Amino acid sequence: MLALVELFADTSAAHIIDRHAVTIAASAPEDQLLAVLDEVILTLDTNDAVPISAEIACLEGGGVRAILALAETESLTNTGPVPKAIARSELLVRTDGDGVSARFLVDV
Repeated sequence: MLALVELFADTSAAHIIDRHAVTIAASAPEDQLLAVLDEVILTLDTNDAVPISAEIACLEGGGVRAILALAETESLTNTGPVPKAIARSELLVRTDGDGVSARFLVDV
């Protein structure tokens, strides 16, 4: 998630002002990642805050809960265009013994 935000903002001086929780239903890992990234973009569009980190926890039944840490926009430096969507066609999630890696294409 931070990789998405760092496309358009320098977060080094960010001040966390709030947290926002979202629950994602059980589905394929790609769909869950897309739902979290869509929530980040929705938050950018509807709040005066920018998600700068996320705590993700697996839920019983296969869903996930994401808690997004929100920073005040004034504490960030804009470095590029704000994303408008995530392209589903290039979405890839891999899980191995070292953790999870993901690849996604951002539409601006």
